[in-house]
Amino acid sequence: MEISSLIRILKVLMEEKERLENAMKSDFESENHVIRSIPGIGPITGAIILGKVCGINRFENAEKLVAFVDIDPVIKENGKQRSQRAISKRGDPTLRSALYQTALATIRGNPVISKFYPRKVEGGMQRKKAMVAVSRKQFHIIWSVWHNNKPFELPEKFRKQE
Repeated sequence: MEISSLIRILKVLMEEKERLENAMKSDFESENHVIRSIPGIGPITGAIILGKVCGINRFENAEKLVAFVDIDPVIKENGKQRSQRAISKRGDPTLRSALYQTALATIRGNPVISKFYPRKVEGGMQRKKAMVAVSRKQFHIIWSVWHNNKPFELPEKFRKQE
């Protein structure tokens, strides 16, 4: 009896999740927001980014946005030493997760990032750290596109190589 009750609850939750995802997709697609032009940002991740960030004018520059998302390094200092550790993870985990998902997609779909990531890994950076670097770069792109309200354009040096 308890298992069948839990299964019913699970089905209701899965239906609600699907309903919310469909609503997010339709809202994001109908709004025609400028960040839709960035390769790797789909309707769900785009809606999460828009919803969590709220407005780009809250941030003076891309580094402030990166700090808000909390993919900036934790700096530990004492009187003699200064070291950088892992990312701070104080921010919204949903936004950080959405950013990670877009980073995975941009490695395959955005020529700027698809050149950047292997260069970091081949340079000796661990893959996880390289993913954080990709995420930071992706948020710099998001900030620039959103702040300037201009669609993403592939830089000239990447267009020549295609």
